[in-house]
Amino acid sequence: MVRSECPQWKYEVGVYLLGALTPGERDQFEQHLATCVICRDDVVHLAGLPGLLARVTEAQVVGHTRAGETASDPGVADDDEE
Repeated sequence: MVRSECPQWKYEVGVYLLGALTPGERDQFEQHLATCVICRDDVVHLAGLPGLLARVTEAQVVGHTRAGETASDPGVADDDEE
């Protein structure tokens, strides 16, 4: 199923869930939620994300690389590790 994005607030859902909107922006977004099923669904689907992010420690993030990259040269695949 292809789902559409809300053209007005598509980036604010995550910011809202992280509590980073200003009070005025939060009020506007909450008013928008009353009429936009797309954003309400996004809030429901992403609601657990702040709690998961809170469990990640700095030690888990530092030095983390994607598969095939080396910590000393991020973005460059290391053929020996594949």
